[in-house]
Amino acid sequence: MAESVTIIIDDTALLNQPPEQANLGDTGGWTNTESAALDHGFPSNYNDTNFIPDFTPFGRGAWVFEFDVRFEFEYTGKSAALYGITPPSEFNQTIGLASPAFDGSNITDFKAYSHYAFDVPVRGGMFYTTGTLSTPTSIQIGMTGARGLTVDYAVVTVGEATNLEGQTIIVDDTSTEITWDGSWTQKNNYTIPVPCTLPFKPGTDAFDFFDFTANMAPHGNTSHASSSVGDSFAFRFAGTSILVSGVTPGDDTGSDWALQMEFTVDGNKQPADFHRDPNYITKPHFVYFSAAKLNPGNHTLVGRIVSLAGSPTPAAQIDYLTYKPSFAFLRDKPTFPSDADTASSRGSSSTASVSPSAMPTITKSHSSNPGAIAGGVVGGLLAVLAMLAALWLICRKRRQSIRRKHNLTTEPFIAPLSTAQHGSPIKDLLQNHPPASREPTFQPLRGQQTQNQDELHLQQSTSGDAVGETPETLETRMRELQTQMGVLTREMQTHIAPPSYRD
Repeated sequence: MAESVTIIIDDTALLNQPPEQANLGDTGGWTNTESAALDHGFPSNYNDTNFIPDFTPFGRGAWVFEFDVRFEFEYTGKSAALYGITPPSEFNQTIGLASPAFDGSNITDFKAYSHYAFDVPVRGGMFYTTGTLSTPTSIQIGMTGARGLTVDYAVVTVGEATNLEGQTIIVDDTSTEITWDGSWTQKNNYTIPVPCTLPFKPGTDAFDFFDFTANMAPHGNTSHASSSVGDSFAFRFAGTSILVSGVTPGDDTGSDWALQMEFTVDGNKQPADFHRDPNYITKPHFVYFSAAKLNPGNHTLVGRIVSLAGSPTPAAQIDYLTYKPSFAFLRDKPTFPSDADTASSRGSSSTASVSPSAMPTITKSHSSNPGAIAGGVVGGLLAVLAMLAALWLICRKRRQSIRRKHNLTTEPFIAPLSTAQHGSPIKDLLQNHPPASREPTFQPLRGQQTQNQDELHLQQSTSGDAVGETPETLETRMRELQTQMGVLTREMQTHIAPPSYRD
């Protein structure tokens, strides 16, 4: 079963809708942050932005996020999830939520929104999910009374008819589309403390700063980490951009450290150096590599650890990949071989190693098919027997032809001619030995010689070099073939189990 494809929607895109649809009633103020230099106090977020709604009390107004996933001939369900940071404990931990596609609520009646309690305060990660739609429709999520909440991004599971043009696909580190080579370990269910600052304090509407520490989780609550030189990962995709994000390689508050990696896209290598920077902190959404302008089509990304330094040793910690697809619908998404091609891509680097999963697996088994083995051995025996029979026939014909040639050799004349005789020697010969026929008596012998020679020429043309060999050579070859036949016979006996006998 193919993996679900999810797109990531930044908080800035969530607000990219008419104001009359985005906010209902008295929603209060809001802040859209950027964390390029720790300003606004949110150093860890996707795309360096956060949406911080300064909500009025419950039921006085609502922010509405809409994911229009209505498509004609849609057959698969959809789901949506919101990611951000839950409010500190000093703020209300229960908000109002509405999702008409799931609870049948009226999005405009924000006083009737269902009460929803956060699991824990100051938790960075997914804080709400709709589940999966059973019928195709648009997804709307309305919130009210959520002061102190920070919204970072949303993730939507798409269907076969979802138009992906202009969207960004996110691939978690647990995806089977990523090939990990080396001693990578998967880290699960952990958080990283990240200092944050809200632009307002609880219990007051005045603009002021409120500092707190958020427990930030990687996307999907997992990441892949390695501190071994030569370890690599590979990912094949069809798109026009690629980004690699993870957790900071080392502790920015401790001793110095350095990590050097090499990223290759379609054979083009680009080094990436990371080191401790006291101006920043350890956090998720740390960008390891990005390529924003790729030609539309299929690409192969390979990331490899080149060197590490420091104590404790830093680690490459990969959390997720994002890319803009060059295909419009899921049916056009290419299916790549799992390991063969990515292994060959890694082979383009002199120090890259081949994934163990790309190597053929050799297993020992005692359940070999005896029928197949016996068939092969019997076939070999038949071939050897056929060769022996052919050589025996050739030798036999050669000996017979030589014997016939020796027996049929005659002198050119039947009787000797004497020069002392007078008259015609032919006439005397005919008178003393009348012929049985009109033809000379030596003609049949000459014809037999010609026939024997023709047989020899025919044997030479059909048997090749074997006829030209001496009998001793042929006998030697026959003995060798008999030896091979004996070896094959013993091999067949070792592979074919004897029949079982029952009492």
